[in-house]
Amino acid sequence: MVPLICAWEYFPHKKGLMTGIIIGAYGFGSFIFALVSSHLVNPNKANPTIDGGDINYFTPDVADRVPYMIRTLAYIWSCFVFIAVVLITRKPRERVKIF
Repeated sequence: MVPLICAWEYFPHKKGLMTGIIIGAYGFGSFIFALVSSHLVNPNKANPTIDGGDINYFTPDVADRVPYMIRTLAYIWSCFVFIAVVLITRKPRERVKIF
């Protein structure tokens, strides 16, 4: 909600457009990080080969990369959070002169 409120304060006549851009960016981020996480955990695009009955599993070399993927994504997201905290601001209120 914080990005939406800040955008609404800076663009009060274009609330719908700003909401659409921000919500669309959330969805696009999910799309991009799905690709990034898949590449980190399975860079050779191996198919699951171990038969487990109804479910096929990946080989241990793919499964062993899961902690690396989580750690790498946590570092990337931490950098993004730091940048967002530094850059996001509320619109300054205009001072009202009484006299």
